Amino acid sequence: MRYWDPTGLDEKSPGLVDTADTFIDRVGFISDVNKLDGPGVVFDVIGVGIKTGKFVQDPSVMRGVAVGYDVTKAILTAKVPPLGLALQGLDLIGIGPGAVIDWGAEEEDAINARIEEKRQVAESYRKTAESYAQIARVHAEAAARLRAETREIETKTGKLGQKVKEQEDLIKLLDQRIERSNELLKKVKRRR
Repeated sequence: MRYWDPTGLDEKSPGLVDTADTFIDRVGFISDVNKLDGPGVVFDVIGVGIKTGKFVQDPSVMRGVAVGYDVTKAILTAKVPPLGLALQGLDLIGIGPGAVIDWGAEEEDAINARIEEKRQVAESYRKTAESYAQIARVHAEAAARLRAETREIETKTGKLGQKVKEQEDLIKLLDQRIERSNELLKKVKRRR
């Protein structure tokens, strides 16, 4: 009866590494994947270039993380092709770390766009407030001028009113004198 110890502690059994290599050779998949490291690295280099271009165009934390992840994935693809290609596959179907990082970068962009929109709205409100403040100053100055002119007119009107009253008093006095004169004339005519 034969047995093998995966830990490699038993001298008779192959070690863990030998066992893994034997398993890989039996499955055959991973050894075939190792041959694809060239195209995988090419795709990763293209991905790093694209992510770096986006980062340079619009620098942000998440875009920097995306560049770092793609560089790490390229290194993994070159050194450990099965792992790098698995990450590429997961990213390709949208469930890998790269997809999550890209989603985070897009959300960060959306949040930054909303923040910029809010800043523009706030700036618009500030400019509108300044315009209204200027209009209020102009109206206040005009109101002050009108009050001053009104006081001046009232003063002149008061003076004119006083002169009119003096003239009316003078007319009344003259009317009284004329009436007195008429009465005296009537008395004189009667006596004659």
